[in-house]
Amino acid sequence: MAIFDLIGREGFVAAPAPPGVTPNFDHPESNGGMYMAGTLTTLCVAFIFVVLRLATKVSMAGRKLGWDDVLIVFALAFSIARATCFIVDIERYGIAHHVWDLRLPLNRNTWLLHRIGDIMWPPGILCAKVSILMYYLSIFRPSKVFRWTVYGTLVFTICYLVASTLVQIFWCNPVAAAFGIETPGKKVVCLDGYVTDLAIGALNLLTDIIILVLPMPMLYTLQLSQGRKLGLAAIFAIGGFAVGATLARNVEIAVKLKDSDADQTWDVMYEAVWISIELNVTIICSCLLVCPQLFRYVLTNTKVGQSLRSLFGSTRTTQNSASRGSLSGFNRRGPRSKHYLPQDSEIELDRKSARSFSDEIPDGVIRETRTVDQTIV
Repeated sequence: MAIFDLIGREGFVAAPAPPGVTPNFDHPESNGGMYMAGTLTTLCVAFIFVVLRLATKVSMAGRKLGWDDVLIVFALAFSIARATCFIVDIERYGIAHHVWDLRLPLNRNTWLLHRIGDIMWPPGILCAKVSILMYYLSIFRPSKVFRWTVYGTLVFTICYLVASTLVQIFWCNPVAAAFGIETPGKKVVCLDGYVTDLAIGALNLLTDIIILVLPMPMLYTLQLSQGRKLGLAAIFAIGGFAVGATLARNVEIAVKLKDSDADQTWDVMYEAVWISIELNVTIICSCLLVCPQLFRYVLTNTKVGQSLRSLFGSTRTTQNSASRGSLSGFNRRGPRSKHYLPQDSEIELDRKSARSFSDEIPDGVIRETRTVDQTIV
């Protein structure tokens, strides 16, 4: 039984209970806890990452906020609005209960909050995905092919999510019926929720995969340290989780919401929680792309970072001393001599060491060698 069909319906119970099940109107079973656990956990993490992102850009990096930052704030706002609608609906108006545990007529706010919550998702995920794509454009500027691919993905994402927003708003004819408002004397015609949600979910899954895979060829060609490679792997792993959430959402639609006579007020929460998780994880992924700036700031401008640098710096100094000690025998076997490196084997010194050399040494590059049996080592 679709939720909309229960609005204004006459009778005592919304639907008959399955054989052997007794309706419980006073203390109905609820799966709303599942929704709140999944949604609030990921929403809190997303909120923290957005705050860290903004702090990194403004306070630490000394940069102005860009459009990608503004969009991610809007995405978070839409996610909070969606979560608020569903939580109020769970706590007060009967969503997340079995349909046979609901008395008629069902409160119109049940459908109203459900509809408003659904409307919040397309613009929220749109802002998050556009933010990621704009960040791609800012870091991979030289590649024209990559940029045009991003532009194409950007246009496609905007088009289908704007269309999805309009579909959610104009779900019924007349439009007022989509929000649970009575339309006396008018025939109400609404979209097939199963087909519509499955189509939107499939398009969303496609763009998730494209956005996840898009930068991989570019990143493969970069020479990165092991730490940065691990960081990128973590970001892509979380991005893969977002793709998994979209896939799980589509499975829930295909399996549990296909039957129009199913336990809709209960089953709809499985789709709702995966939609919220997907939105929040996408926000987190967008912020993770910027977080390396935060880590660099912590390492260079805080006491914790200075302590870590001192610790690892001492370790490197000890290792270097040991290396020099192992070569001390060469001092007795041959005189020291200095040779400039070939152009293709330059080793750039740190600032302190570079300043110790005179200006006659080109580019602050030098190598100390020892001669043993006329052989330079």
